[in-house]
Amino acid sequence: MSDITELLYRIKENINAVENGDTRAPLLDEIESDFLEFMELTKLFLISERDSYYGYFLMNMQFRANFMANSIAGIKLNEFPPVLEANPLLLCKFTLKEILYVICHEIDHVVLNHPAEMVKANPSKDPDVFYEFNLAADASVNDRIDHEIVAEKRKFLSAPKGLITSSELKKMFNLKYITSMENYAYYFELIAGKGKT
Repeated sequence: MSDITELLYRIKENINAVENGDTRAPLLDEIESDFLEFMELTKLFLISERDSYYGYFLMNMQFRANFMANSIAGIKLNEFPPVLEANPLLLCKFTLKEILYVICHEIDHVVLNHPAEMVKANPSKDPDVFYEFNLAADASVNDRIDHEIVAEKRKFLSAPKGLITSSELKKMFNLKYITSMENYAYYFELIAGKGKT
């Protein structure tokens, strides 16, 4: 694991240089190259941990850096093979365990068919519905991964601060009762149209 750690450390140093105003193309090229190598090492690391679920899913994906993206990471499903696209300037500020969590989070969205379900749930493309659906889908995925960390001893994962879970939804929407480890539809029904309180 030292190689992946050293690579992440170098990416972080270069991100720090960018944040201090150095936006030269060679520096961004180095970050992109290091990020793509980092993702390949991440794939191998997950497989070496005998994590066939996430590691082998990554084997069937391509990786892309997008410095202009506002989101940390996402999976492009309109391409084959699917592409995990991330903004290294955002993603690589996390710890290694948190980055692995984010990657597993994005994979679970695809495995649980959330992108297709979102389109069905919001045919009018209402931004409020997209927001609520994302919260519901995130709670479903994050509850699942948090459970896996304990039940399956996935000690190589660590939840980043500020994640949406079922308990967070309960606070955000002032809900009296909520069950953990449910699918997105359960959470979506609880919060749809309620607005954040």
